[in-house]
This record gives sequence, C-alpha cells and structure tokens, in this order.
Amino acid sequence: MSSVRKEIPVSHFYFWDKIPEELHLAVMIEFADNGCRYLTLPWQLLLLFHRKETGFRKNFLDKVHAAGLSILEAHAPCGAGLSLNSPDPALRDTMLNAHLDCMRIAADAGAGTYTVHIETRPYMDMEQPMGELVEMSTAFMIRSLEHLLPEAEKLGLILTIENCFSPMNTAEQLLRCLNAFNSPFLKCCFDAGHANYMRSGKTWEKLPAYHRVNTWRGKIDFDDHVLEKLAPFVATTHFHDNDGYSDQHRCPGDGTVEWGKIIPVLKQCPCIRSFQNETNALENRVSIARMCRTMMHLDSLGNNQP
Repeated sequence: MSSVRKEIPVSHFYFWDKIPEELHLAVMIEFADNGCRYLTLPWQLLLLFHRKETGFRKNFLDKVHAAGLSILEAHAPCGAGLSLNSPDPALRDTMLNAHLDCMRIAADAGAGTYTVHIETRPYMDMEQPMGELVEMSTAFMIRSLEHLLPEAEKLGLILTIENCFSPMNTAEQLLRCLNAFNSPFLKCCFDAGHANYMRSGKTWEKLPAYHRVNTWRGKIDFDDHVLEKLAPFVATTHFHDNDGYSDQHRCPGDGTVEWGKIIPVLKQCPCIRSFQNETNALENRVSIARMCRTMMHLDSLGNNQP
C-alpha cells in the first residue's frame, strides 16, 4: 500500500437548534478549546437559515468566527417536502427551489460539500413491487441532480450523496446516480454508521420491525463492501457508531464499527477532503471534549502505513 495522507480536516455536527441561542458561542468556544477548527452546518440549522430572516444566519456565523472556527461542510435539509427523489409533482418545484437556496447559503457560509439523501419515506406506502419503486426513486433523484448540479458548479460546491439503509440508497443506487453524471461536483458521503447497520451476520429478529417489514419487505440485501464500492467517489464522511441493529449515532468507539479497518481505506480515497463527526452528543450524553479526542484519534489511524 502506498503512503497515506497524515491529516484530514475534521468537522463536527452539533444540534444547535436544541440549545438556547445564548449558549451557542459558549459551546463553540468549548469546541475550539478542545482542538476543533471546523463545524458542519446540520440540516436543521440550514433549514432555519432558509426559513428565517438573514439576521438569524448572520448572528450564528458571527459567533462561529468569534470562536475562531469555520464552517467546512453542510448537510442538506431532508424529510417531508424536501426529498430529492420525491415523485410528487406538487412538491418538486418548491423542494428544488428550497435546496437551491440552501446550497447558496451553505456555500456563502464556507461549506465545500452539501450532503444529500436518497430518501425512503416517499415510497413506503406504495404498493408497487420494490424493484419498480427503486427504479422510480433513482429516476427522480437523477432528475433533481440534473437541476441542482449546474448551480453547484457555479458555487464551487460538491453535492455528496449519502449511503443509508434502504433499497433506495444502497451503494448500487448511489453509483447509478454518480455514474449518470461523472461530474467533479457530484461525489459520495460515506456514512460509517449506516454501512455498519447494513453489514451481514445479524440476528434477524433483533432488527427493527420497520426495517425488516416496511423498508425491505422481508428480504434485506446486506452488504459488507459499501466502502469498497464507493471509495472512488468518497469526498467526505459521517462518523458515528452503533450496535449494528439501529441508527444510534453513538460516539465512535461505542459500537461495533471497525474503525481500524475503514480509516486507512478512507485515507486512500482519491477524492477525500474531510471527516465529519455526526455523533448525536445530546441524546447519547457525549461531551465535546470526548468527541474531539475521539476524532483526533480516528484521524491518526492508518498513518505511516507501508
């Protein structure tokens, strides 16, 4: 193996919408005091930037800079009315315009990537065979990317599609979207927690019923090679951990993700530009100091490999 890059910039998520605004600066300083240099704009905050007056956004970003931090990456808003693969014609124009605005906000704040989902919810209640629904989902996702990519190129913003855990967002479906364009402004966000959730060797009955019955309709296509498939396109990452049976967003090291195996592979990815910590610190009661220490440790794995 050739030598690997020694250091990859690390960016941190935090649930800023869950804490009072008057505490934002204090929390940012805590990140800075623990060695953090970069933050990610989470989708909840980016959606607030889109919906509120510009003064709210300026106030938050002024605090980021006052703490000596910078915005490195952004996560696109998702969920009801915002699904890029939505088949509902009544929603699509409003949805696409919302994403265009959020992309401009993210780029203006300093973000270099804008991570998007291929979502499952718009198709969960449809009765067509799963194969037909996957084809429909991918077609609508590609149509949305056709609309967004020209603006991404103008902004210098890389759209990154995230691997999740349904038939709509497997590695194969991401690759179909990526290969439809072959654009330097369309890459992948490798989500380590989601890939761990989709690894084989599970006890079937321990998987959540919605995952077994609703999402996969009784037959899950487990995949132990998500990273290897996506590696040529990986530009950024989401790092969080779980027990392999649900999407828990624990701190790396608090689950079964094999970090010592995946970090050296990620450092060899030709397009890699950042590692993002996506731990749910509030729900899992993880301190900022511990998250920063953990990400520094992960960044050191695989250095100086022969």
